[in-house]
Amino acid sequence: MVGGEGEAAPRAGELVAQELIRRRLEIDLKELEFSYLAAAFAATEEYDEQGFDSPVSWIKANCHMSGGAAADRVCAGGQFERLGESAAAVSDGAIGFAHFALIARTASALGGRFHEAGLLRQATKLSVRRFRNACLHARHSADPEGCVNEEKEGV
Repeated sequence: MVGGEGEAAPRAGELVAQELIRRRLEIDLKELEFSYLAAAFAATEEYDEQGFDSPVSWIKANCHMSGGAAADRVCAGGQFERLGESAAAVSDGAIGFAHFALIARTASALGGRFHEAGLLRQATKLSVRRFRNACLHARHSADPEGCVNEEKEGV
């Protein structure tokens, strides 16, 4: 099948692939918005007034999420203002929300020792799984003692 000007018409698989990418970008942008709202909610006492022990517990119960996913959203939203370059990279489709959440967790853990640009460069090149390791390495490099203490607490 030939399209206009001698070009082949896109195959069905190519169209589905393009649609998947488009929809994932929409979802990632919605995740950023959700995260911003989750952090705003966490700054209130509404969860306590409704009988929950934390905003994460409330989000888990009411938004049908796992604890880790809810905690990631609260953290990502809390770091949103600080991570303008990373938020723009999500908007541009250069990274996904999963990358953004890892960057936010790293920023939260490192405080003033965090450097967004270097980590963002890695996020654009690495899969989420490999980027998780890069974030752990960044945390360990910037705060070896804190990283070890976290590992001890996790055990």
